[in-house]
Amino acid sequence: IPLSVAKAAEALARAATRRVDVARVNGRTFIHALSVGFHAALVEEREKMPTYRSRFEKMAGSVRSWWQVIRAPRRLSLSIRTDHKTMERDTIGLVVSNNVLGPGHLPYADVLDAGVLGLYGTPAAPTAEIARVTAAAAVGLAAMSPLVEHLPRQAVDIRFGKRPIKETVD
Repeated sequence: IPLSVAKAAEALARAATRRVDVARVNGRTFIHALSVGFHAALVEEREKMPTYRSRFEKMAGSVRSWWQVIRAPRRLSLSIRTDHKTMERDTIGLVVSNNVLGPGHLPYADVLDAGVLGLYGTPAAPTAEIARVTAAAAVGLAAMSPLVEHLPRQAVDIRFGKRPIKETVD
């Protein structure tokens, strides 16, 4: 999509339509990703800060939030059921993307109609490992990190313990 508003509107008006996948969590539709744990805590921390006047201020706020969350990340115990198999996992965060995230760029799917969810979780525990995982995720390299478990699946049922959890849905 062109950056010029006029050219972007023209390109969208001429664009062909096609079907793309959407996913659902607890009856709520999402088109990009569901995050629980670390990313949700980071967003919650960032939202406590004042309104940002620029993109730079928002980026700086994200770094401050990351520093707050990385010092004491909350661990989640969860049960993941896919393809008639159940796996137990302890993680600081889980992302379920609507289609597998593409490698080597910001986290978004290159293919929008593959019908496959991307599940990404990490057992990272020490602060240095968490820093490496979050840095890799920020530049689209999480799926290639040995600290990230990637489970592409067509359907998934995730169960959490009794503690309430924070989530982000995009």
